[in-house]
Amino acid sequence: MTREFDDFFVDMLDHARTAASFIEGMDWDRFKADLRTQFATARALEIIGEAARRIPVSLHERYPLVPWRRIIGMRNVLAHNYDGADPRIIYDTITLFLPDLIRLLSAVLAEDADSPTPSP
Repeated sequence: MTREFDDFFVDMLDHARTAASFIEGMDWDRFKADLRTQFATARALEIIGEAARRIPVSLHERYPLVPWRRIIGMRNVLAHNYDGADPRIIYDTITLFLPDLIRLLSAVLAEDADSPTPSP
């Protein structure tokens, strides 16, 4: 199956929403005690970063408000430095940064829905 670049934007948005839903109503203490949710949210963040990595730099430049380097950097930490995946950073990423990312990606996809598939 050939995937288009907008598919990766959709993956990012879907997994951002999924990660947020995993911790909905959960405070830090509850998250810290829930290893299953830590693993699930870390995986969702990893997928967001992998999808971001597959989007060409030209599209990163087209959408400079998306923090591409931070997203991909988080993926690299989660994928390659498993013992460095601080649960507090995961929790803060989801609670503090994902709401903005969800809004940005929603706007990108709405813009692209009005035009042909983005070209690299």
